[in-house]
Amino acid sequence: MYTCERDSEQATLPDLKADNQRLKDENGALIRVISKLSNHLLPPPTPNPTTMPPYALLFTPLAVS
Repeated sequence: MYTCERDSEQATLPDLKADNQRLKDENGALIRVISKLSNHLLPPPTPNPTTMPPYALLFTPLAVS
């Protein structure tokens, strides 16, 4: 690798690290927004008695049709 190429790569390394951190922060923010929207818009799951342990049926109200 030539010296001038290495110098230009080193000069951009802080920029790349800053961009990487910014993207990580944005990704985390988007994940939080999607999670809040999902919790707000989707109803809670209906319990499925066939996949629940037997003791859970004692404490979970079943939906009445």
